Amino acid sequence: VPGPAGPRRKRARSLAGPLAGQPNPCENADTMPTLDPRPRTAVGGKDANLRSKLFTFVAVLVAMLIGGAVGVYAYDSSRDDKIAEGVTIGGVPVGGLTADQARNRIERAVAARIEQPIAVAHGKTRFTLSAEDAGVEADVDGMVDAAVAASREGGILSRVARDITGGQEDIEVSVSATYSPKAAGDLVRRVAENVDREPQDATLDFPSLDAVKEQDGLAVRRRALRQAVGAALLSPAERTVQ
Repeated sequence: VPGPAGPRRKRARSLAGPLAGQPNPCENADTMPTLDPRPRTAVGGKDANLRSKLFTFVAVLVAMLIGGAVGVYAYDSSRDDKIAEGVTIGGVPVGGLTADQARNRIERAVAARIEQPIAVAHGKTRFTLSAEDAGVEADVDGMVDAAVAASREGGILSRVARDITGGQEDIEVSVSATYSPKAAGDLVRRVAENVDREPQDATLDFPSLDAVKEQDGLAVRRRALRQAVGAALLSPAERTVQ
């Protein structure tokens, strides 16, 4: 017969949570991450968009600069044989003309004129020298090349700005020609032989006893006359030496 039942021990149910060895999600609650209800901005995407816009702007700017530079160069190259406004050759305006146009004008207005005779005038007497005898040869190509080269001086931007705005240069290209120094010297010698005279004192002319007035001597300044003759040979305007 079983004896009296002793007190039964109740097994205490562990409320410690999950099985031993597993972490308790309730522990360290203050360190658990908190969900933020605010929407987040994609920072990386925004930076990428900004970089894309900046790259596009720089690319467009570079393309514009390159296009502008090409346009300026093309415009300047198209005028590489054009003479700037305000340029003259031997006093003849050639501004705005191409090299060929200027060559034709200088042939007519300069070369044709210096191929005319020159003269040394003394009173009513004239001593002439033809361009053929003087061996005059005009360097038309050299004069035109000098005018074009003077028009191309300076930077490309300054030239383009000058041409677009109608600016002018103040350039005078001298006449370029050659002549025979010997022929010029012969003319001077001929003038001197006919003009030079010794001074003469007053005298009485026998047997008439007429008084002869004294006369001053004359002497040609040959060096100065030779320079004047050379200048006249190269001048399309003044062909007479007084």
